[in-house]
Amino acid sequence: MSANASFVLHPLHRKYAHNASHRRPPSYAFIYWIGLVLLSPFVAAGLFVLALTGQQIWDWGRFQWEAVVTEAIVLDRSEDSDSDGTSYRVEYRYRDARGRLHRHSDAVSPELYARALPETQIPVRYLRSEPTRSRAGEQAGFPVMVVFLIFFSTVWNLPMGFVLTKVVQALLKERRWSVEGVVVPAEILSAAVTTNSDGDHFLEVRYCLVSPAGDKLYGDERMTVTDERKQLVPTAGTPAVAAYLDPHTYRLL
Repeated sequence: MSANASFVLHPLHRKYAHNASHRRPPSYAFIYWIGLVLLSPFVAAGLFVLALTGQQIWDWGRFQWEAVVTEAIVLDRSEDSDSDGTSYRVEYRYRDARGRLHRHSDAVSPELYARALPETQIPVRYLRSEPTRSRAGEQAGFPVMVVFLIFFSTVWNLPMGFVLTKVVQALLKERRWSVEGVVVPAEILSAAVTTNSDGDHFLEVRYCLVSPAGDKLYGDERMTVTDERKQLVPTAGTPAVAAYLDPHTYRLL
């Protein structure tokens, strides 16, 4: 095959049409680096939500494992209504096991709010290791906010993790192209232009190449082409150039 007449699938690869052998193939790692930069804010947001979810679950667990139940004096109470409904808060004072007084305000259920009149007593739970932290009520189910955070974290991080994995894998592969890849001669076996229902033109090419080890390999490529370029369809037997990485990874340039 004459290198001077080599066909290149992409115009940006014209420089490889001459003296193709023993040259490194083009690497598109920069595209994936840009992708990582664009993804980084979304990844950071996902990690923040994940950390917040873990912190909320740990906090809830601590109030289940090391909480001390005591009685507190209600100092004040308030309610706030908006489009999302009505929320209730109670301010109270309690004494820990060492006799120290603590003052706190907490959101409560409508039932607890109804009987939390000023100067009456309500049950509260405080942390044995941090007596200043407390929650109103003797028991508490799994917080709705934690359930929401778990759901949101899963919905956000699973797709983001999948996309991030694919980008990193592609980046590492492009790194291999620049370090281990080599440009080798190829030959066009068949080529044709097809048009889809939207009027887009595609050049479909089947080719073969000879690896550095002397093995004959076959491949197919499909690329969108313009009206002008669709006229430049190579014929069977036209010399071409291909990038070779391993017996399972190669592409027409």
